[in-house]
Amino acid sequence: MKRIFVPVLAAVGLLASDHSGVRPRGAPKDYPAHGSAAGFTIAASVVPAGKVKHQLSPNLVKAGYTVLEVAVYPDPGKEVDVFPGDFTMRIGSNPNVANAESPAMVVRSIEAGKRVDDPQIPARVQVHGEETIGVSTGGRDPATGRRYPTSVYTGTGVGVGAGNPGAGDPSPADPRYPPGDPRNPDVTGGAPPQATPWTLGDKLAEKALPQGRTVRAVAGYLYFPEVSPRLVNSNDAYYLDYAGSNVQIHLTVPPK
Repeated sequence: MKRIFVPVLAAVGLLASDHSGVRPRGAPKDYPAHGSAAGFTIAASVVPAGKVKHQLSPNLVKAGYTVLEVAVYPDPGKEVDVFPGDFTMRIGSNPNVANAESPAMVVRSIEAGKRVDDPQIPARVQVHGEETIGVSTGGRDPATGRRYPTSVYTGTGVGVGAGNPGAGDPSPADPRYPPGDPRNPDVTGGAPPQATPWTLGDKLAEKALPQGRTVRAVAGYLYFPEVSPRLVNSNDAYYLDYAGSNVQIHLTVPPK
């Protein structure tokens, strides 16, 4: 008898992103705050400002963002839909509530709040004088018909160039030849291409709480914008609220 094998779809297709977030701790009790409802547990801790500066960016702290590490632990056999937008936070007795922001929203907020600096002159700027000497061969003024004699003229000017050409610097490109033409010098100086550095958005997305359906524990960062500093001090607790899928969980997260 011919045996038929029916492939079983792995649960991976339903899971939140595998390549983002942070490693969840061994159990919810390993976090300073945790609470359960409807077949899953949420746990949380505050990410210290020093760690935020080191892992993400000092600009995040400067802009007043609070970062919480949040983990979601489904019960065995349960699936949970994880959406960062289901989380809100307030601090101490301050009634203002902050909604968790996506990495893209955080970047836009920080960029919009940056002070526009005055234009700066590049550090490697060269200023040099130029002199021109020429000979006018004379001719006739077309308006008056009068002749003017041959004469010598001079001119001066100032040129500004960025950079500091030296023996090791490449020659400038020759505009007569297209890029890549062997008759054109290598304007890169033969240096290998540099890797594109990670942007702030890349870093925030890499550490963010994974979004989507999951059957296993996941963890990551939630980014909350600054609330009014009124009634807020370093000893106030953080109140994290989850409201999703007709379930509500309230956590009191200590500041340290």
